Amino acid sequence: MNDVFSIADRYIIDPTRNTLFDKQTNEDTRVEQRLITVLCLLANQPGELVSRDKLIKEVWNEYGGGDEALTQAVSFLRKLLNDTDKKIIETVPKKGYILHAEVTEITSQEASVEKQNTRSKPSKRTIYLVSAFSLVLIVALFIFLFVNRDKSSSPDVLKSDQMTNSKVDTSPSNSPDLRLNVDKERRDTIKSEDLK
Repeated sequence: MNDVFSIADRYIIDPTRNTLFDKQTNEDTRVEQRLITVLCLLANQPGELVSRDKLIKEVWNEYGGGDEALTQAVSFLRKLLNDTDKKIIETVPKKGYILHAEVTEITSQEASVEKQNTRSKPSKRTIYLVSAFSLVLIVALFIFLFVNRDKSSSPDVLKSDQMTNSKVDTSPSNSPDLRLNVDKERRDTIKSEDLK
């Protein structure tokens, strides 16, 4: 398969440019030619077993280290396809691999339009970051207002401008010691009047 195609309606693969575009993350990744060739061979037969021998012969020309290189290539492709649970590319031990995904051929122009449409939408990551930042900002604002409200309503705390503008009553009747004396004098007066 040498034409542009999509896998699982999420990934756009362009073999002529060696790129894989992820519509969900909005990332365009340049991929080594051999990896694209492995992916194309699997995409030519979706849902069918593609033997290890065929892949090694087609991609590495039966090179002695091709077996290990194929294992590494499939591992890397899984990372690109976010296939951590190995459901898109299934390994059939000692036999080969099966691509379990819908493969759709698209034109280069359709691929360009899809990429543009995807890029014009904010990615999920961008939406998440903006949401998280907004939430942190709201919480910080709430805490700031709450703390300032508590400080301004506290009767024990006087602001410096309140202290300079307030008048301190120094009359003897407001002094605690003098008040006690005044109260004692009143009591004595009341007692003396009762005795008369």
